[in-house]
Order: sequence, then C-alpha cells, then structure tokens
Amino acid sequence: IAKHGFGASSSVWLAESLKSQLSLRYVCIKIIALNIDPNREIQAMRRINDADSSHEGLPFIRKHIDEFQLHGPKEVHLCFVSSPMRETLFRLQKRLSRRRLPLLIFKLFTFCLLLAINFLHTECRLIHTGKPFNSLYNHR
Repeated sequence: IAKHGFGASSSVWLAESLKSQLSLRYVCIKIIALNIDPNREIQAMRRINDADSSHEGLPFIRKHIDEFQLHGPKEVHLCFVSSPMRETLFRLQKRLSRRRLPLLIFKLFTFCLLLAINFLHTECRLIHTGKPFNSLYNHR
C-alpha cells in the first residue's frame, strides 16, 4: 500500500494481507536490501515469539508473523512480515506544534518503552540496539 520507512539495509512497506487465515488485515513487510546476514534478526524474532506471552511489555513489541523470499531483477531479498505499528516517535514529534511532545505523552511513551525493553531483557535475553528515531509506538 505504502512505504512505511527505510534505512541503510532495508525498507518497510505497509501491505494488505490477502491470506484469509491471518487475523490481521494489514501487515508490515521489511525487505532486506543489502547482502547482510539476517540470522541475528531471525534468532531475535524467534526468541520474542517463543517468550512468555503474559509479560505486560509484550503488547509494545512488533510481532513476527512470517518470512519469504522476493526475487528481484538482480538478487533475492529476504522479507519479514510483522504486525504493523504506528509511526516513529520522531515523526510524531515533527507533526506536533513546536515539535515538542506534551509531558503526558512523553511519560506514557517512556513507560511503554521501558515495559518493552524489560520484556526483551528478562523474557528474551535480548538487548535493543536500534536507533532512537526507529522507536515505534503502538496504541494499546
């Protein structure tokens, strides 16, 4: 449907699911653009999927649904299908007047972010090493 984001090694697209067995109507597809080894990301996604689902930080984590290969004109791209999240905090901040987050939104986002990081650390034994402007938020 539309490009959702991009980085040095991938692009992310919002897509409508045509598979009737999926519970989500919309999904995000991350297309790996460079010849990078995706094994670390695959291992992290599997740890997240296998972790305790009762942790209160889980709703703030993007959920891996599927993966497939896309055959392009020059190379084969690995693609990850995941649940869609909202925009990045950076984009939200740019849309606001004076580019400032209201204190209540900042506190709520920080609380949810800490729950998500706690889930990654305690249940998955993972450390988030992404860039701050890649932090997505979700309204749950």
